[in-house]
Amino acid sequence: MGVEFRELSESGEDLDEALRIYDESFGDSATSIPVEFLRRIVGRHNGPRLAVLKDESVVAAVVFARLSKGSV
Repeated sequence: MGVEFRELSESGEDLDEALRIYDESFGDSATSIPVEFLRRIVGRHNGPRLAVLKDESVVAAVVFARLSKGSV
């Protein structure tokens, strides 16, 4: 199976997997965004929420959100 792109919804296994990978990769960084904050903004603010899957596993994700004091 090849690479596919999928839009993430506010809930679902793809989002859980993307946030798990983010937390494992950046969770200890002083500049990382807390996973629970990211989970709350997905779906609440307009913007793309995309995942890249390879062999049905999330390997990358991007979430854009406009907030009152900037963008994430």
